[in-house]
Amino acid sequence: MNLETRKIAIIKHLLEIEDEYIIMEFERLLQKMKPAQQNFPSITKEELASRAKKSEQDFSDGKVYSVEDVELMFKNVKNQ
Repeated sequence: MNLETRKIAIIKHLLEIEDEYIIMEFERLLQKMKPAQQNFPSITKEELASRAKKSEQDFSDGKVYSVEDVELMFKNVKNQ
């Protein structure tokens, strides 16, 4: 089932709900999720492709860090 079909199924289910408490809980859940969604700005396919291309180029140019390097960086920041 694709995303659009799932959304429609949820909407149909919501329309059948008669219990106000369930609707209030659903609204509360949506409000709790809203800030989390704002932390991740949307990005176009073109932006994503551009970032991937740059990452591939950085990798080819040796602009990468090993896991050990990153762990050492975090340890140094933590000890400051």
